[in-house]
Amino acid sequence: MSHVIALVFDFDDTLTPDSTTQLLVHHGIDPEDFWGNKVAKRVLAGWDPTLAFLEEIFVLTKPGNPLEGLSNAALFEFGKTLKFYPGLPDIFEELRAITREYPLTLPTIEVYVISGGFEQLIRGSTIAPFLTDCWGVSCVELEDTHTIARPSRIVDFTAKTRFLFEINKGVGKDGRSNPFLVNEYLSPDKRRVPFSNIVYCGDGLTDVPSFSVVQARGGTTFALFDPARPSGVKRAWEKFLLPKRVSNMCFPRYTADDELGVLLRMAVRSICSQLETSAKIG
Repeated sequence: MSHVIALVFDFDDTLTPDSTTQLLVHHGIDPEDFWGNKVAKRVLAGWDPTLAFLEEIFVLTKPGNPLEGLSNAALFEFGKTLKFYPGLPDIFEELRAITREYPLTLPTIEVYVISGGFEQLIRGSTIAPFLTDCWGVSCVELEDTHTIARPSRIVDFTAKTRFLFEINKGVGKDGRSNPFLVNEYLSPDKRRVPFSNIVYCGDGLTDVPSFSVVQARGGTTFALFDPARPSGVKRAWEKFLLPKRVSNMCFPRYTADDELGVLLRMAVRSICSQLETSAKIG
């Protein structure tokens, strides 16, 4: 039996306020016009939401526009400025400390991020050293200016489930060069991280397929929402908890005194306890 526990997080509005919006604001771009007008018009015209936002970003990187010359290196550097919700990143070491209370099995905690935002922002952030791996939107640069010009990988709501199965099957780094590897059959007893050992946290409708995959296979799911936005509370109730797509709904606060922080600690302790019990029986 696997003793690996995977904590999987969305990034934007789950660990930090939307990072792309922070980038736009930093460069003097109106986020409401960007998301509510420009990107929304493309989506209404039939664009995939991820491609819609990227196309508008690429427009802004052209000469004379606010994001002129935006490179992967610049995204990485901006990632260093991101601030995270209370309790982060301390909770990761605190959760690992819990596993040391179970010496018979000594479970291992791995932390992953699967995001529809820019991967370079994540990799540049102060949370990156605590991650086992992360997946996000990657872009190819123009050779002469190093300006990001087109996507080499997008992460939409269904792609998120692909990376969950990569974690489940233990595909690891090989999945980046061989994206079809995840589709190869692997019997449940040979999978590196059973879904019962996966905890998934996300905030939006893009996380619904991931919620469903983890929840249906015995994992633990948390839908996060901003209490300052009444529409967000209503949406969370109607879209996530009422149809039983998630186990819990919480504010994105991770300290030991906050509801989410308490429940995450309880979830890890519960998995560790189950592993310990199974080991004793076996």
